[in-house]
Amino acid sequence: MEETKVITDPKKAASTKEMVSPVESDQKIASYESELNNLRKDGSLKIYQLKEEIYDIKRKQMIDEITRQKIIESDKEGIKAAKEIKKTNAPEVKNLVKESVSYTKDLSKTYEKEMKDKGTALVEAALPGHKEKLASIEKTYKANLAELKEKNKAKINAFQANKPAPSEDSEKSKSELKQYKKDLENLKKECASDVSSLKVSYRSSLADENNAFDKIKKTRKDMIYGSYLSRYNKVNDIRAGHNTIAESVEYKAKSYAFNFNWSNFLLNNALYIIVILFFVTCFIISPIAGSGNILTASNIFGFLETASSRVFFALGVAGLIVLGGTDLSIGRMIGLGTLCVGFLLHDGDVPARLFGVVINFDSMNFGLRVFLALALSICATTLFSFIAGFFSAKFKMHPFITTLSTMMIMYGIMYVATDGVPTGNPDANGINQTILGRLPGGFPKYVIYAVIAIAVVWFIWNKTKFGKNMFAVGGNAEAASVSGISYFKVTLGVFIMAGVLYGFGTFFYGFYSNPAANTGYGFELDAIASCVVGGISFFGGIGKVKGAVIGCLIFAGLSYVLTIMGVSSYWQFVIKGIILMSAVALDSLKYLKKK
Repeated sequence: MEETKVITDPKKAASTKEMVSPVESDQKIASYESELNNLRKDGSLKIYQLKEEIYDIKRKQMIDEITRQKIIESDKEGIKAAKEIKKTNAPEVKNLVKESVSYTKDLSKTYEKEMKDKGTALVEAALPGHKEKLASIEKTYKANLAELKEKNKAKINAFQANKPAPSEDSEKSKSELKQYKKDLENLKKECASDVSSLKVSYRSSLADENNAFDKIKKTRKDMIYGSYLSRYNKVNDIRAGHNTIAESVEYKAKSYAFNFNWSNFLLNNALYIIVILFFVTCFIISPIAGSGNILTASNIFGFLETASSRVFFALGVAGLIVLGGTDLSIGRMIGLGTLCVGFLLHDGDVPARLFGVVINFDSMNFGLRVFLALALSICATTLFSFIAGFFSAKFKMHPFITTLSTMMIMYGIMYVATDGVPTGNPDANGINQTILGRLPGGFPKYVIYAVIAIAVVWFIWNKTKFGKNMFAVGGNAEAASVSGISYFKVTLGVFIMAGVLYGFGTFFYGFYSNPAANTGYGFELDAIASCVVGGISFFGGIGKVKGAVIGCLIFAGLSYVLTIMGVSSYWQFVIKGIILMSAVALDSLKYLKKK
């Protein structure tokens, strides 16, 4: 292990030679790794290698199908054999990993403390000189400023002493006086400019000195984080990437602290901070204004129920936004799906006639009616989403156009079929309470359905090949196509996934409403706005499921809180519009900064 001297000179601090972590050169750790590699070579490493080979062979166009299948079958047999070897070696690998990780952490502990102490010593040694330099800069600036002001004052006084005296020629006198005033004004501007230049020079000197000291502080930060990272990477290698939850949490916390930057933090979270402050203000003002306490269990459950009703639609359109598109048909999808629920589950004759025919499904088995209501909702929304997706994927039409078209088609069909008459509440056998009632304690069932949907979509986005391909196409469609990803299949798949989510969402929302052709009016705007506010970028390829959920919570919270406080729905539109505009502006700033 190489010794390093503590450099007390700030100018030399950045060039300090760092120590090499002992975990990188320790022979015992190298022996552990070698033994683990031998145990994994024909087991887990072989499995990974063969799976990669299968993945690559499926995408090679120059291999005939018979050869391809032979290679794939051979690799699958190899994977089976490797799994047996992995199973046999598992106990020995587990014990060896435990022993080597413990040894690595113990060995690194002293080194990490030493690097922290050395980094701290660098900063502490540089601090007195830094303070002294700042004081010297300020002292020099004040002296120079006082001297400059005296010089400027003398210049102006000397100039004013030569003010032209009035002459008998009034025209000439006026001209000379006018010129004098002009020259005096220019002299004052010149003096002010000199003062301004001195201030700029002073600020520049301060900035240079602060930057030099910041580099020393960054050196300390790099030394501490680098020593930790050496240990983490070695443990990660020993575990073959399978870290414990505690190790993963520690890594995220230290990485976040190391990379934390106030300007980036405020840019990324400014909108959330403003919204949180707005909510806190409402919570304080509401009881004072006589609107009651917002933070009651009843209000919180009501807010969660409202947010849950939006989650399905936000999750559906979120995938399209990741692709760089959008969906204008969500409102009409809601109308279509809820009509299916209304016709099948209304008790008695349905008030709305279907193409002039009176509908009554009371004689049908009730369980079958519920199943058909769900199936028809999903099939109807998925069909129109598929149509929009097909034209977008096949002809590279923007989803704005394709979903606008399906929106108009659906609305026309629904209005012709029902004359715009509502179906009445889907209340047969109290099904609305069974599906969307409350659990003991008042907790809404709607939240459970929403959480399940969130979990499923999160898994698809983050743990499947389809999810990775979706982000690849959204980020750069041409590059994704070159790498073997089908733009057509991915785009169509995202539209179908959206249609299925809309179907489930409309089924549940049907019990929440009086289904009609115009049910869901404006929901597309709330869904899109929720995604954008949640950080899902309109530029494509960027977004997280939690972003769509956070956006739903924000907009549902705004509506709920402002309604309780008696704020007009028109003013609510104004507030939502401001938030949406701010979110898109911040998204654009982040995109431009990234570029």
